[in-house]
Amino acid sequence: MVKEFVEQLEKLVENATNIVIVGHFNPDGDSVGSVTGMRSYLEMKGKNPKVLLPSKYPDFLSFLDADCDYQIFTQNPELVTESIGNAELILCLDFNNLGRTEGLKELISSSSATKVLIDHHPSPEVESFDLVCSTVETSSTCELLFYVLMESASISNDVQKMPYKCAEALATGMLTDTNNFKNSAIASTYRMASLLLERGVSLDDLGKRVFGSYSESRMRLMGE
Repeated sequence: MVKEFVEQLEKLVENATNIVIVGHFNPDGDSVGSVTGMRSYLEMKGKNPKVLLPSKYPDFLSFLDADCDYQIFTQNPELVTESIGNAELILCLDFNNLGRTEGLKELISSSSATKVLIDHHPSPEVESFDLVCSTVETSSTCELLFYVLMESASISNDVQKMPYKCAEALATGMLTDTNNFKNSAIASTYRMASLLLERGVSLDDLGKRVFGSYSESRMRLMGE
């Protein structure tokens, strides 16, 4: 099923010029990791996708948006509205229904662009999308996307062909959604981790960056 999905996705990507990648409101590591991973992959394919987020990501994930060019709806609604209006292909990652995009819901619903969903939450709103890859049998959307991209013609199950930033971003989402392998990790999660290590991603260093970079307010809350 993944192979068939990948073939259809690759055709859509090949035929689209204006591509946007959308995450959910209050984006977590899996959301920001998946949109970043997809962006890096598409850039490898020669595309220039835009990442749109309904609201700002936490500061400890800012390294994934190193150029600070992710479009945030709550900060610049006009720009995000224009990007969706110009889109030919909308890739929706890590949410099972458009309601989780808050203010973007109506903009996406009314868009004539082809809409693709990649997600690991239960009960996906399949009628809102033209192409869906959804399963609850993965630790995270980043894990699901990792195996989707591994099946692509550009990577062809050779993890060394995956862009490093893509691998690092997908590792981030996998680590955060499993709480550093403390929950939801399954056999395929550890296979993914092994392949990421082969690609040169230091899961230890990434874990320290993600789990050891809390804001003062969050540390005070955890202390309470």
